[in-house]
Amino acid sequence: MDRRSFIKTVLSSSLVVPLAAESKAAPPTKALYVIGDAPQTLLPELLAEIGQTGRGRSCAISENGPVSENVRAALAEKGWSFVPLSRKADVRVSFALLRSACAPSFALIQNGRVVDIRARRLQGLWREISLSGPRSSLLTVVAFPGGGPSSSDGSRAALYLDGKKKDILDLGRDASRTYEAGGGFITVAVEGGAVRVSDSSCRHRICTCSGPVSSGGQRIICAPNRFLLEVEGRSAVDSIIG
Repeated sequence: MDRRSFIKTVLSSSLVVPLAAESKAAPPTKALYVIGDAPQTLLPELLAEIGQTGRGRSCAISENGPVSENVRAALAEKGWSFVPLSRKADVRVSFALLRSACAPSFALIQNGRVVDIRARRLQGLWREISLSGPRSSLLTVVAFPGGGPSSSDGSRAALYLDGKKKDILDLGRDASRTYEAGGGFITVAVEGGAVRVSDSSCRHRICTCSGPVSSGGQRIICAPNRFLLEVEGRSAVDSIIG
């Protein structure tokens, strides 16, 4: 699969957002993102696909999620042991609510790049949940903590279209700007030191579901519009568009 096809088939249906619980700490080198009301039915199979078995491994789960206990029970059946969030764990599971409901999906991000785990046997699972599953505003993030440098609060965000830098936004000044992109448009809003995509002409509008970003290296991507928004600053992840 060439680069253009990869971005189109993977990113157009998967939400890439920062891990809110760790945005001020060292960003994970690898994280699994799942959109759906019942992540406990997906996580064991997804973790097994990427070689993460529970035997001898520890997991810390945020208690603020509506399905925390369900996820804990599903992972316990696979041999995972559990520790408090305050202690070091092999994986950390947290939950966040999206700005609006999106089609169910999942994506693996490793070193700032999307890894297509759907290409093999998970393709059928992804089609089943994305085409027939109810829209959901629940995002579950399974992070595999890394030892890279911590991120910093950003003061500017760079906006790229078709891989070329088109604008720099000052996060200290509230503003809203609309850009021509992908044969349509995309609108970006800066509010309270953070930036988000407030409107877009793309079909699924998944980019508008992402919460605002404000720390160095955090990104919002809209593949149909060939758009990337990245907060400038220190980060442990690489840019996925060059």
